[in-house]
This record gives sequence, C-alpha cells and structure tokens, in this order.
Amino acid sequence: MAGGPGRPATPVASPDPVGPGDLVELVDDDGPVATAFADPGSPIRARVLGDADLVPDHAWAEARAAAAAERRARDPLLVGCTGRRLVHGEADGCPGLVVDEYAETAVVVFDGAAAAAFWRPRVDGVLAGLDRHAELAHVWVRARGAKAQGVAVRGDPPADIVITEDEARFGVDVRAGQKTGFFLDQRENRRLIRRHAAGATVLNLFAYTGGFSLHAALG
Repeated sequence: MAGGPGRPATPVASPDPVGPGDLVELVDDDGPVATAFADPGSPIRARVLGDADLVPDHAWAEARAAAAAERRARDPLLVGCTGRRLVHGEADGCPGLVVDEYAETAVVVFDGAAAAAFWRPRVDGVLAGLDRHAELAHVWVRARGAKAQGVAVRGDPPADIVITEDEARFGVDVRAGQKTGFFLDQRENRRLIRRHAAGATVLNLFAYTGGFSLHAALG
C-alpha cells in the first residue's frame, strides 16, 4: 500500500505511481506488517519506520529525535566531546536521516531524494525533539553532491567551528567539509591510536583534519 503524507494508502501494484518519500504499508499473506517510506530509485525500495498502524507525524518525529538525543546525552563515551552524532539513521529508528552536532551547530543530512522528501516536512519535529537534550543555535541542512548548496534553517552556522574530543581540538567546516564536516565515526579509533602511540613514530597517510596525528601526539 502507498500514499503521500496526509493521503490514504493505495496498493503498490496499482497504476497509481509511488513517489520517493511516499508512505507505504508493507503487507504479507497475513496482512499489514509495517509502515515505511518508498525509495523506488534505490536497492532499498522501502525504509521501515515502524508498525503498520504508525502515524509518522510531527509528534512522532519529535519523539524519535528526542529519544536519539537522550541516548547521546547519557553516553559516558561522549563525555568531553562537543562533536557527536545525535541521530544515527536506521539505528535510531530514523531511516535516511543523520544529524551531527558540532558545538552549538547541527548538520542535517538526508540519505537520498526519498529520505529528503520524507524528512523535510518533518524537520521542525526533529529539531523540537533534539532541543530537549541539545543546545542548538544553528542548524544547517547539508545537500548531497560536491556542488550542491546547503541551507540554514536556524541561525547562520559559523564558517569555522571548534570542537573538542577529549584533549584534542579540531576546526570543522560544516558548509564545505567532507561528510558533515568531520569523521565522527572514527572517534574510538583515534583514541586507540593515542593509547598505543607513546614512544612511537607515527605516519598518518590519510590525514583529512589530522585527527589521528593529534591523538598520537597527545599519546
């Protein structure tokens, strides 16, 4: 079954087209199984949002984002880090959505056209949820592609943002930097290098921001 926001679902196999981001209902021989949004241009044709009776409205988006941000706020591994991923897409029940926080700036990224079509109308709900556990003065929606332009939906992000990761400090460009500006997912690997770097000479062959080099030096 499929339908856009606020429209009744229609059968996927019907002549009615299913567009990127349209709500769909997944069914099996026993009936409805889950609610998802369609991604017809991707190998993942439907991204599951939750149970079949789910209503993915503003309140739902707010609750999902708040739960994700709360997990980050109470994570002891993130103490001393002002750069962190607030929303981890599918891992937080928010398929196709990534939100990274750099100090007081959030960077929002949609994984493809379908995710953008689904999440853009719900961004206000997402931000309302994040605001329960994070202080965000600026929010930048990052467009995909090297030449794509992003847009500020709250405040105006600084050109260069300084974040801390334990005792290391990094400058982050959220407008034009790689990914959302920094490789947050390598935090534990950087810490690992630091623990083993004492007395060693380290050559960093993949230096984007010099993250591994700084942690090695601190070690």
